[in-house]
Amino acid sequence: HVDNIHRMAQYCDNKTDCRRTQILEYFGEIFDRVKCIRSNMNTICDNCKLLETKKSKSIDMTEKIKLICNSIKIVCSREDLTLLHLADILKGSFNSKIIEKNHHILEFHSKMDEFKKCDIERLIRKLIFLGFLKEELKVIKNPDTVACYVRPGPKISQLNSILNKCKSDLRRLIKSLGVEHKIDNFNLIFTRKMILEMLSQLPTDKETLLGITGYTEAIFNNYKGNDFLKIFQHYSNLKASIETKNEASFNVHKSKYKRKTGSNDQSVKKSKIKSF
Repeated sequence: HVDNIHRMAQYCDNKTDCRRTQILEYFGEIFDRVKCIRSNMNTICDNCKLLETKKSKSIDMTEKIKLICNSIKIVCSREDLTLLHLADILKGSFNSKIIEKNHHILEFHSKMDEFKKCDIERLIRKLIFLGFLKEELKVIKNPDTVACYVRPGPKISQLNSILNKCKSDLRRLIKSLGVEHKIDNFNLIFTRKMILEMLSQLPTDKETLLGITGYTEAIFNNYKGNDFLKIFQHYSNLKASIETKNEASFNVHKSKYKRKTGSNDQSVKKSKIKSF
């Protein structure tokens, strides 16, 4: 039932695909949108009309999608965000709620200010539908009040799971090195900052590993640097496999820019996010 609700929302949000094609596909039929385009302007669907009049162009939304997903990963660990509030932050709003929660100082505040808020909301809903994000219902204050908060979806959780497993393997290796070298506090050598940087980069060669802050040639030679590389290579391959699949999903989402001419002959761009 939830999937059907998402599909209906996607139909409403879709500003690209032929309306007739979408409806007939739901019932298992195939419809060539060319037939819709070739119909007269009174019966052509709104999406085909936009395509036919060439008032739009496609742009790559991959980086914006990554921005949204990373924003949720950063914030949701310490507080709750609704879809509308997240859209306000990305748009660059300075409303009272954002100021009160100090969300105007977040790194991703106003990072999508070139888009209309409704288009940011549509993109977030698309990411929920695809599994990069999810919405979680939460009862607040009393049993009659329910809020819906955005969380990292299963596709993001897969990457987090890989990094957590890599972190566990690193800890086991560091602990064994401590026992082997009879050093009680090995964290003085492998600092928390160093490990976090390793997890962020997953260096797969010696040169990159030596670029980690605080990691030296002496540490590599004395404390099994090649064993660290084997761990990073393993998890880097797993991470790349998942990211390749996710990238395929990212890249099919483009944005449509509708151009309008004002009285001063200047073109105004309005984003129309492509849905499938």
